[in-house]
Amino acid sequence: MIPALRLVSNTGSGHSGTENGLAPKANNGAERKPTLLVVEDEILIRLAAADYLRERGYRVIEASNASEAVSVFAAGQPIELVFSDIDMPRRMNGDALAQWIRQHFPDVKVLLCAIDGGKGIAKSTNAQVLKKPYSYDLLLAQINALLKA
Repeated sequence: MIPALRLVSNTGSGHSGTENGLAPKANNGAERKPTLLVVEDEILIRLAAADYLRERGYRVIEASNASEAVSVFAAGQPIELVFSDIDMPRRMNGDALAQWIRQHFPDVKVLLCAIDGGKGIAKSTNAQVLKKPYSYDLLLAQINALLKA
């Protein structure tokens, strides 16, 4: 069985904290890119998006559902942005996850995706929505814009 939670770091530094408030440095001395949490129940979609973002230099943690995403936060992982599908099985969907993040980690940016473009999501999430299907270039542009905001 393949574990649903997957963390692959391409910085090689082994450092995941931000104790001094600065982004940790990679082996070459450059500041690391932010850590992204990709939450998607469709494994092939999740793997492809996560691998694309890793190739762009991001540290990416994956979760197959909202409960796993909450566990990542509970473990103390530094997360700057969550990219989540809205339509997920189980008790908590992507919209509910975004609301939970806003309540417990208000500084974390949230980008949701949905086939319908996010019609009907709670306005309280204040999350950006990317319409499926999306191009990886558009995904990257949305993530970069959110992180700069």
